[in-house]
Amino acid sequence: MKVLLVQPPIEDFYDTTIRTYPLSLLYLATKIKDICDVSIVDFRSNKKRMLKQHPFPELKPFYRANVYTPFSLFHSYSRFGMDNDEISHIIEAHKPDIVGISSLFTTYAEEALDVARIVKETNPRIVTIMGGAHPTLFPEHCLQSAHVDYVIRGEGETPLFNLITQLKTGDQKNTAAIPGVSFRDNAGLHISDISIEDNIDLIPDRRLINSADYRIGKRPYTFFLTSRGCPFQCAFCGKPPVPYRKGARTNIEEEIRQCVELGIGAVDFEDDMLNLDIPFFNSIL
Repeated sequence: MKVLLVQPPIEDFYDTTIRTYPLSLLYLATKIKDICDVSIVDFRSNKKRMLKQHPFPELKPFYRANVYTPFSLFHSYSRFGMDNDEISHIIEAHKPDIVGISSLFTTYAEEALDVARIVKETNPRIVTIMGGAHPTLFPEHCLQSAHVDYVIRGEGETPLFNLITQLKTGDQKNTAAIPGVSFRDNAGLHISDISIEDNIDLIPDRRLINSADYRIGKRPYTFFLTSRGCPFQCAFCGKPPVPYRKGARTNIEEEIRQCVELGIGAVDFEDDMLNLDIPFFNSIL
């Protein structure tokens, strides 16, 4: 079974090129690589921006070319990543049985859903699975699309592994019993609880992507997690409610060693609460 995990393009007034590293896809690919033929394709990174008309007419009085005021923050709207034809050609070339689509932010949810549409138009038999913060918080929105077959809520390594294992057998009678997996059937929507991983010490296999594609200046960089979750529930935060857990020190050391072997020269810590345990974080440094 061939599985393709993808990071969609985005459309916005700007993009931050050093924040596109697909760490979540690496965790998923590492978990499932022994039960399927898995590849990662980044539809967003290392492509020239394509200027577009922005879909916000209410902003036209403020976002104008050659106008510089405290309210005129941006002057152009762009697509950052591949166009639809390029995406379709890549899907055709890989011939996957399953496409997993990352949808990390509600701001870019439509771009992720558009990738699902392209996948189904390329081959309607391809199974589409969507995961990330947006599907976790708004699974109904994603499953309203006829192009999305499954949604994974929460941390996706184990749910994706179990779902692929079941899809390989061709028997989906027990899909509702897989924690974290949501879908629709003749009875309507089945919305699961949020999945929380018991073991967060899986080391993502960074050999599954080209480290040279992700750089800070001239140095290859990586996103890195020493912990997951946060014990607080701040009103301003859109993160799903996931408990705080620290990684094992020995695993973190091994992961750093692997990064060094790959020539990675910069680490961007992406923990939700990086310095909650200050002695632990000092020991990591």
